[in-house]
Amino acid sequence: MNEPIARAIQILGSQRKLAICCNVSQPAISKWLKGQRVSAEYVNSIVQATAGKVQAYELRPDIFNIEQTNTI
Repeated sequence: MNEPIARAIQILGSQRKLAICCNVSQPAISKWLKGQRVSAEYVNSIVQATAGKVQAYELRPDIFNIEQTNTI
């Protein structure tokens, strides 16, 4: 399970609400939750939707690191 996505769902209240924030389908959120990689284009939407409680480096550590996230 993708823990940062699970946290985002918990924060927002449902997969549907996260899907709306990211402008994707609920099945896309389900795939992310099950481990499919979140496309980089949706990372900022998730960070904003969770008011920074889920950070970019948690979603895509291959692209973002803690130092970059603190300067965004």
